[in-house]
Amino acid sequence: MTFATRVRRNEYRDSGTLMSLAARLQALPGIARAAAIMATPKNVELLTSMGFASEPATSSDLLIVVEGASQDAVEQALTAIDALLERRAGFSPSGRTEVGPASPPNLAVISVPGPFAAREARRALRAGQHVFLFSNNVPVVDEIALKREARERDLLLMGPDCGTAILDGTPIGFANRVRRGAIGIVGASGTGIQEISTLVHRLGHGVSHAIGTGSRDLSDALGGSSTMRGVDLLAHDEATEVIVLVSKPPSPAVAQKVREHARQTGKRIVECFLGGEKTLEDAAFEACGIEVPRRGASLQNVVGLYSGGTLASEARRITKGDITDLGEDEYTRGRPHPMIDPTIRIERIAHVPKDAVLLLDVVLGEGAHPDPAGALIPALIARGGTTYASVTGTDEDPQHRATQVRKLQDAGVIVCRSNAAAARGDERELPPPTAASSKPSPPILGAPIVAINLGLDSFANTFAHVIRTDWRPPAGGDEELARILDALT
Repeated sequence: MTFATRVRRNEYRDSGTLMSLAARLQALPGIARAAAIMATPKNVELLTSMGFASEPATSSDLLIVVEGASQDAVEQALTAIDALLERRAGFSPSGRTEVGPASPPNLAVISVPGPFAAREARRALRAGQHVFLFSNNVPVVDEIALKREARERDLLLMGPDCGTAILDGTPIGFANRVRRGAIGIVGASGTGIQEISTLVHRLGHGVSHAIGTGSRDLSDALGGSSTMRGVDLLAHDEATEVIVLVSKPPSPAVAQKVREHARQTGKRIVECFLGGEKTLEDAAFEACGIEVPRRGASLQNVVGLYSGGTLASEARRITKGDITDLGEDEYTRGRPHPMIDPTIRIERIAHVPKDAVLLLDVVLGEGAHPDPAGALIPALIARGGTTYASVTGTDEDPQHRATQVRKLQDAGVIVCRSNAAAARGDERELPPPTAASSKPSPPILGAPIVAINLGLDSFANTFAHVIRTDWRPPAGGDEELARILDALT
């Protein structure tokens, strides 16, 4: 094997762009491994642990490492990534590109690296903007301070580590396209929101708004701050008749506080705090006022390879099987998330014993792989054996759920109506959709959304009115210097 390193000085690219570039490099002939990352000390240490050598670089430099079968293959890959980066640079000029009305932004969508995320969120709040904070690795102390400031300014802070939201019918982050309706969702779980909202859509109902809170919001430290703010917004929304609360296992004390707060709205409340008996599917049925299906026995001798963390947790609880969440940090270090790049799942499918039942989630929507089912099929056919799967999404999504289901079924996969149903081997279909009326309502943020996007450029694509920014890390990417400068402002 031959490997080579390329350093592009003072060139920042967001993680989504770099994940996409790395995936495209690894797909080239003769390429075994590839990484495209910012040369932070932690990233350089990671590459070293993976057996790569690195040229001297700073945190503001872009580092590209390629390993291939020959020198020619490696050189061709480096030439290809140079061309892709030059094309990307021409697309996103420095400064801002505004599309839409001249009105100032009222929502900041932030997906910059964690060490700089709190700074950008604080600036947005002080500019009077609500915040969707996708970034993770934000210290708890910063999250507490940000949520306190948002509350004092009567603003909504979704996150940190908020993957999904739907406001005024607009998907934000990794979200699905669903019809508008009377069911509001407040969730500390991204794929939990996705599963419930898409099931609601497929049952013929609709979602007024889905408000993400960040994964830690129902911990003792955070006290459910964003959850209760989301409940308040839905309480005053005329279109919302039902409020669904969804979270991974919360602090019992915080769950009780949120429960009591929600009941004071006078609206029908559906609670789905995972760890109990209720599944995400149960919550969707209950929200739609449809009888929850009778439960069957769970699958036995199960090996699950999952891309969605909440879906993996639900499958693990139902089957008690060997369920792996491939989106965990240990599997995504130096490589794209499996919802974007299925390579790691494809690799692991080959090693699942043929006498085991393979269990999969296929998650569609904005930001996800353009054809996740199609990417998995060669590996599934090569393995053989029995595979059960669920497809989280709708026919309105870019990947088109019916098409994804058909591809899997043609390959011999048993596709079930939901993740919980797949974990039980329950092949019954959803009941026929029922028509549900919805009321018009004013914008949830008080005015039509005008977003300003900092970070993942793909997150800007769903907005009708958006300001795109060519964000670069402050202080040349020096985290300590950035903290000092931030403290002085």
